[in-house]
Amino acid sequence: MYKMDAKLTVILAALIFLFAGCIGSQKQEVNKQSDNNGGVNGTTTKAVLDPVPGEESIAASKKLVANASSAFISGDKGALMPYLSEGMKETLADADLSTPEAAALGKALSEAVLTEKYTDLMVYEFEYKGSKQYFYTIKEGEEWKIEGL
Repeated sequence: MYKMDAKLTVILAALIFLFAGCIGSQKQEVNKQSDNNGGVNGTTTKAVLDPVPGEESIAASKKLVANASSAFISGDKGALMPYLSEGMKETLADADLSTPEAAALGKALSEAVLTEKYTDLMVYEFEYKGSKQYFYTIKEGEEWKIEGL
């Protein structure tokens, strides 16, 4: 449930590679659709990829990740839900956050490293259960939300 599907990882990596080398200073809009088991089940994510996000956006995304991590560690699903994208809310609706696995995921998220920064999308890397994993934060309206866990 918490592990990203290999297909999504490849798609996300390809998008990052493509946009990191091709955007320059232009904004581009991208639609990504996935039907994996890793958290975005059939949802479409729309993000404006501008390689120069403001410090405020970076800080807001990092704070979101820290808050979500704390919610996972404490097992508080009510505290976690406001930090998730609509697709992630559906995916984790029945998740039991009182398990040691959820707390371990929260600890791993607390150590996530921001690897790619765009205006409406931030990509994070973390280690969970011995392997590198990725998730991202996106803007839904004016708020940052976690997607792709």
